[in-house]
Amino acid sequence: ARDDVLRRVLETIKHVCQALEYAHAMEVVHRDVKPENIMMGSFGEVYLLDWGIAVRLDRIAETPKGVVGTPSYMAPEMLSGYPQDITRLTDVFLLGATLHEILTGKPRHESRGTLGALSQASRCLPHEYPADVPPDLAALANDACAVKPKDRPQSVAEFRIRIEGHLERWEANRIAILAHRKLEDLKSTIDVATTSIDSASRIRQAFSEARIGYEQVLY
Repeated sequence: ARDDVLRRVLETIKHVCQALEYAHAMEVVHRDVKPENIMMGSFGEVYLLDWGIAVRLDRIAETPKGVVGTPSYMAPEMLSGYPQDITRLTDVFLLGATLHEILTGKPRHESRGTLGALSQASRCLPHEYPADVPPDLAALANDACAVKPKDRPQSVAEFRIRIEGHLERWEANRIAILAHRKLEDLKSTIDVATTSIDSASRIRQAFSEARIGYEQVLY
C-alpha cells in the first residue's frame, strides 16, 4: 500500500514538473514549490498554487530585494535576498526539497526555528536516506538539493525525466518480484514433489509462470 501511495505521488510530481516547465518557458520562476502548494482536483487534475512570490527572469531588475520563501525548503541562493541570484535551478532545488519530504515525511531543512532552518539551507548537506527509500530517488533528491546550482539537474525537465525513469522501472521491478516469488514456489514444489502426474503439472506451471515473468522484465 505504501508503494502504491508513493507511485501516485510521483505521478503528481511529474505533473508539477510540467507546470514548472511551462512557467520557465515563460521566464517565470515560482520560488515557493512545496507539498502544501500542490493540490489535486476532483478529477485527478494537478494544481501548483501560490504564485505570489514568483518572479519574471526577464524583469528581474524590477523585483524588490529581500529574503522570501519558506525556510524549511529554501535554496541556498535565496538567502542572499538578491533577485538576480534566482534562476530556474532554484525551482529544481525546491522540487528536490519536496521530493525529500515525500520520501521522509519531514521538511528538507528540519528545525524548530526559522534561524535554524535558514542555517541548514545555507549548508544543505547531503541526506542519508533509510534503506527502504529507492536509491535512485534518494540520489535525485540529494542531487536536486545540491548547494551549488551547477551540481543540480540542469532543468526541471531533467528532474522530471529521472522521475519518469523510476516510474518506468516500477512495473519491471514489480514483475521481477512476482517472478521471484514464482521461482520460490517452484523450488518449494520440487522439494516436496512426488512422482505423481499432479506434482509434475504443478512444477511445469510454476516454471512457466516464473519464466514468463523474467522474460517480461528482460524485454
